[in-house]
Amino acid sequence: MSRSKKKIVDAALREYIDAHREEINAGIKAALGQLNGTAAAAASLLTGLGAEELDDLVASRSSRAPGVLLEEISQGPAEAGSLNRPATRR
Repeated sequence: MSRSKKKIVDAALREYIDAHREEINAGIKAALGQLNGTAAAAASLLTGLGAEELDDLVASRSSRAPGVLLEEISQGPAEAGSLNRPATRR
């Protein structure tokens, strides 16, 4: 039995996905149902914070309007040149 670790992990992952496909798909549909295309909705889904909590958090970190800062964050460091942190390259 000379299967590589990569092939064993690949087979195990495929088996797991096949066994849990319905659960995975239900989770994806639920997550997509919460998104409305705004940065606030994405941040809320990722953090578990409500819109008001996000606004309070962002307002406490910046003197700019919460919606404006949230949009800058969603654009990423290259487009959001006015953020007070250096852009990082990956």
